[in-house]
Amino acid sequence: MIMKSSLFIVFCMPLACSGFAVPATSFDSFHRQMCRALPPVPTFGVRLHSSTLYAKAKKGKNKPKADIVEESDNDSSSSGKTVEELSEDAKVRMKKSTDVLQQNLQTIRTGRANAAILDRVTVDYYGEPTPLNSLASISVPSSSQLLVDPYDKTSLGDIERAIVEASLGLNPNNDGSAIRLNIPALTEERRKELMKQVKAMGEEGKVGVRNIRRGAVESIKKLEKASDISKDQSMDAQESVQKLTDSTIKNIEEVVSKKEKEVMKV
Repeated sequence: MIMKSSLFIVFCMPLACSGFAVPATSFDSFHRQMCRALPPVPTFGVRLHSSTLYAKAKKGKNKPKADIVEESDNDSSSSGKTVEELSEDAKVRMKKSTDVLQQNLQTIRTGRANAAILDRVTVDYYGEPTPLNSLASISVPSSSQLLVDPYDKTSLGDIERAIVEASLGLNPNNDGSAIRLNIPALTEERRKELMKQVKAMGEEGKVGVRNIRRGAVESIKKLEKASDISKDQSMDAQESVQKLTDSTIKNIEEVVSKKEKEVMKV
């Protein structure tokens, strides 16, 4: 009704300006007739955007569910790929999975000092979670000590706190300009705890590889179903992916076994 009234004013204003008088007694009647004569006002779906919500969404706070896109490392589009490309894609992704496992295993400390054990430590730097290795140089002055030298000395306290909260079993020694970390000998109990972590990481890596295999096999079967490849080609490709899977899992087991020996070495 508000829209029609507005249109009524638009139509009637030129009449009033031109000197045309609309009798007061017939104004309401004339108004109703004009509104009935106007076409119906369509209803539009309206989507409101709030700059405040947008700003929060950019920071990751109160982000609307519709704007969240979840991606999986095991999700790969097979649309338009040949069977050879699917096999190569599986090979690349399985290698990446193994590389990630090796990087994660390096963060588990053994009896010797290793700068990699601090790779997953993040520091609350001016309100932003920041990797420690981007805030400081990390060196190994001896086989039993790490030296953390911050580029910004005002961050010493935050770095010290982050190392403690990382539960690495290390006690930071803050001398006001740098942080020294003495690597204590591992107790038998601590070694067993680390062994469990190593095994868990290995199993996680295997699961990732098997998921990649499953995705590749499903994509190959779709090509066969669409008559893009023959049944024999499909079986050969699936066998190739299975061999790749077995080889990768064997590699993972070797990497895990090597790390277990490092942890148990006194």
